[in-house]
Amino acid sequence: MANQTRTQKIKELEQKRFQTTRDWLANLRDDQARRLQATRELFGEPVTIIDPHTHSNYSDGKATVTMNRDAGLAAGLDLVFATDHHSLGQKRSIRNINTMSWGQEPGGESHHIGLLNNTRLFKPGKDSIQRDFEKARRLAPFVWIPHPAGWYPATEYSEEQMAELWDLAPAFAMEVLNGAHRIGTAYDRFDEAAVKLWDRLLADGIQTTPLGGSDAHIPESIGCCWTALPGCKADVESIIKGLNAGNCLAGEAPLLSIWVDDQPMGAVVNTNRRRRLTLRYRVVDAAGIQCVRIIAGGQVRKTLYPRDARVVEGDWSFAPNRQGYVRVETRAVDNRRAFSGPIYIN
Repeated sequence: MANQTRTQKIKELEQKRFQTTRDWLANLRDDQARRLQATRELFGEPVTIIDPHTHSNYSDGKATVTMNRDAGLAAGLDLVFATDHHSLGQKRSIRNINTMSWGQEPGGESHHIGLLNNTRLFKPGKDSIQRDFEKARRLAPFVWIPHPAGWYPATEYSEEQMAELWDLAPAFAMEVLNGAHRIGTAYDRFDEAAVKLWDRLLADGIQTTPLGGSDAHIPESIGCCWTALPGCKADVESIIKGLNAGNCLAGEAPLLSIWVDDQPMGAVVNTNRRRRLTLRYRVVDAAGIQCVRIIAGGQVRKTLYPRDARVVEGDWSFAPNRQGYVRVETRAVDNRRAFSGPIYIN
């Protein structure tokens, strides 16, 4: 009898701990959603925010697609893709959910490959990343590389693995923020390595679109990072068109946008070396901005410390000489980050 009472008390304690954790995570998600909504209002232009990389119980995720959809909406996102590994069974569950869509994330030869809205199941040959990527592009309107430098906590890609991404020239998309096994915020040493890899690719003339994806295997991870598309409608066709144009940013909380000669993120600006160009930027976070950096040609060209201002706007004049590209990144007061899509200088 005493043993039964003790077992019951332990069970009750475990349930209480579990519920306390879930309540804490729900409060965190609600805080993130309120902050994101306030940031949207300050941003001053329509923006669609998506998570292009989640997993459901159709592969190794722990939740149904509906639970993941609900978590995404609760976190302030507009649309969530269920990108399970070796299944498109989730497509049947998603068919009647207008705030969700499907995709796939199978392993490739040296990297995983992400597909959105593929017409049929993708089975990589795993003999060449270039051939697998081209095959995926024939099946899906948008294809990208998830976690290009590895993922938390211990899957670290070798320099040889990362070097294979140069085979995807002249242009492709990849995650610079991946939230695998993270809650609340995503940026870690793997994302730091991905951003350095991104600049190396850009400096070598490869047009590389940045994405943020939670890689969620539990619903509580959704919202730790995302991809935002300024001026984009919240339907799948418009989202994929914006992603292919590179007019997007990867973020954890701040929103930002940049223009050169009124051309948006992802654009190619043709010019000559005698004409100076002007970059315009707008960076917003309702919690406040700690730092803004302008990167061109692989180097930090300007750093701003706006003393926790919620909106930072300005311009920067530069000579196009050997720049190749320009982008902007920011850190909010709590170190949550955002990375603009580059503008390419031809």
